[in-house]
Amino acid sequence: TLKIQEVERDESLSLQFPEKLLKPDPLIAQTKSILLKQKPDSYNYIGTVSSSWEALDIRVAKINVDRALLFFDTLIKALKARRHSVEIRNRKTVAIVSGHDFELFFREKMRKESVQDGNWTRQVFHPKGILALQVGGWYGREYKDGRFRLEEQLTKIIAGLELSAAQRTERDLAYEKAR
Repeated sequence: TLKIQEVERDESLSLQFPEKLLKPDPLIAQTKSILLKQKPDSYNYIGTVSSSWEALDIRVAKINVDRALLFFDTLIKALKARRHSVEIRNRKTVAIVSGHDFELFFREKMRKESVQDGNWTRQVFHPKGILALQVGGWYGREYKDGRFRLEEQLTKIIAGLELSAAQRTERDLAYEKAR
């Protein structure tokens, strides 16, 4: 759409993904140190590491940590170039776009399995290698690897955030006018 084309033409954006982290955003550096120190989960989310409490909200298999950090670093830098921001607030990752908050959760899609544990059955989850960005909480929009890798959807993600922010602003103005 028009908004995606506008984002694609924005010369202030660097939408190329580097091979390695170059001058990472402070949130990325903080998250990287947490993720690299962790041992993979062996109870619920098998083989994954997570940083949701102290840093950016990420849960991926250990082998996908670098890809997750590169994606998030590029997203944060692109949002900042378009005069938006990303911060950690109340243990959640929040993108602030045109004054509106959008929760961000970067995760790896999981396969669920029931496991007999003594006298009871519990659920365990195994990573599938498909990365996803959840925008706007669990009832928001999800962008994931598919026909196009997540990295190739960056302009669509930014445009979607900006359009959602514009819709919220319109809704707020209509509400104020009706009062």
